[in-house]
Amino acid sequence: MEDCDDGNLDDGDGCSQDCALEVCGDGVVNLLGEVCDDGNRVDGDACTNTCVLARCGDGILREGLEPDHEAYEACDDGNDEDDDDCVSGCVEAVCGDGFVHGENEVCDDANGNNDDDCLADCRDASCGDGFVQVGVEDCDDNNLDPGDGCDGECQSEVEFQGAGEEAVAEGIAFARYTWAQAGTNNNGRANAEAACQQRGGRLAVPNSQAQWDAFYSVITRDSYGWWMGGHNNFSCGNATPGSPKAYSGGLIYVPTGGSRVYTGCNCTNSEQGLVAYHEGGQGHFDGCQRNAANGELGIMDEQVTYNHNAIYGFICQAP
Repeated sequence: MEDCDDGNLDDGDGCSQDCALEVCGDGVVNLLGEVCDDGNRVDGDACTNTCVLARCGDGILREGLEPDHEAYEACDDGNDEDDDDCVSGCVEAVCGDGFVHGENEVCDDANGNNDDDCLADCRDASCGDGFVQVGVEDCDDNNLDPGDGCDGECQSEVEFQGAGEEAVAEGIAFARYTWAQAGTNNNGRANAEAACQQRGGRLAVPNSQAQWDAFYSVITRDSYGWWMGGHNNFSCGNATPGSPKAYSGGLIYVPTGGSRVYTGCNCTNSEQGLVAYHEGGQGHFDGCQRNAANGELGIMDEQVTYNHNAIYGFICQAP
C-alpha cells in the first residue's frame, strides 16, 4: 500500500523512496518544509518538534547542555524584551546586567559601583544611603541628621583641614595626607574616605586642567600610591595633551608639561578604586606602575580593599 507516489525514489521531497508521506520526526529532512529532522519529537534539543533549528527566543528551553556551552539557555520566554525575567541571550535577569528589570530594579548601570547614581543593588543613589556619590555629595553618613558632621543634604559641616602639602585650583583645595598624618591605618580606601570626611572633605576627583595640575603638585616625586576618588570606568588607556580620558569623576587631564597619564592595570569591574603615583624610573610594586612614562603621573585601578604598604596615604579635596 502506498501513501504517495511522486514518480521517483528520492527521499526529502515529501514522498519517501518507500512511497510513504514524510513527516517531521521521521529522521529525513523534508526540503519542502523542514530545516532539520532528528527523528524524534523532543522539543528541547537542537531540532524542535516542528523540525526547525532551536534558537534563543523561540520560547523553547534548550535541555541537556552545560552552562559553558554556546547554545545553553537558562531561560527562554519567546521574546526580545530585556525588562522581564529573561533577557537577551536567554539568561536570567540579575542586578548588574545593564537592563532595568521590571518592578525589581529602579536602575541598572552594569557595574558594582556605589559612588555613582545607581547603587550596586540597583537602587537610585540618594543622600542618606551611606555611599558618597562622586561629584554630588561631600559625605554620606547613612542618615539625614544635621549637626553630626554631615548635613541632611550630604554636605560636610566640618571646615576643611589640609595637611602639610596643599594646593588650590578653581576654589578647590587638594590636600595630601600620609596615614600617619591622618592618624589612621592603611586598610584600603575605606579609611582614606573616612579621614577625608572627618576633615570636611572627600577623596579627590579633579576634573579640569587646573585641578589636575594642583592635584599633581601635592604628590611626592617617586612615590607609588595615594588613594583618590572615583574609578577609571574599567577601561585602560592614556590621557594625552588635548585629549583627556573619561573616568567616573569626569575627565583625567595630563598635567601641564607632561606627555601622558596612563590609567589602568587590570581594568575589570572588581577594580573600584584609583591610586595615583608619580615615579621617576621604571620601578613598581605590583606590576602596574611600569605602564606610566618615566617621571609622569599614573592612575592605577585597584580593588578598594587593597592595602599594599607602598600606598603611602591619600589626597582629599574640598569642597
